[in-house]
Amino acid sequence: VFSAPFSSVMPAPGGGREAVVAWWNAEVGAKMNVKLAMKAYDTRFDAAQTASLWPGVLAEKPLVGLGVGGPDLAALQQRLPNDKVVIFSPSASNGFAWRPNQWYLSLRPTFVHEIVGFIDWYQKNKGGGKPVKMALVTSEASPSYADIAKGVAAYAKANPGTVELVETVFAE
Repeated sequence: VFSAPFSSVMPAPGGGREAVVAWWNAEVGAKMNVKLAMKAYDTRFDAAQTASLWPGVLAEKPLVGLGVGGPDLAALQQRLPNDKVVIFSPSASNGFAWRPNQWYLSLRPTFVHEIVGFIDWYQKNKGGGKPVKMALVTSEASPSYADIAKGVAAYAKANPGTVELVETVFAE
């Protein structure tokens, strides 16, 4: 059971994770006499909750962690090299995640790379040769969102023929 923002979205990826582990145990692990166990923790997508649960997670001696995004990164990024636990994130990465000696690994590019990739595609395929006019609504409540605003602004400044950032609105 998950709460907060993930109460409605985690059943699908959670079920997917469970199916992959069950498949691995049956098809791969059985041949090696190795069985993986998975335990979910409800972090409520909150860095403080993630940090408070971490000692209990470590007590289980995890092989690897399957994260959910920014709160995991914020709470654990500096600890993981000492704890010797790798966490894989399903989320796009954050610009501040690109530091040396990372043990929190994102399998996707940064949010900014994904957004400007779409802007570039849209301008080439739908823009009619003109820069795409864009307004960005974001928040400074999360380092990830602030990182997105800075990255998109930098891309717009460097690529005026592709995108015109009309305005960035910071909402609560």
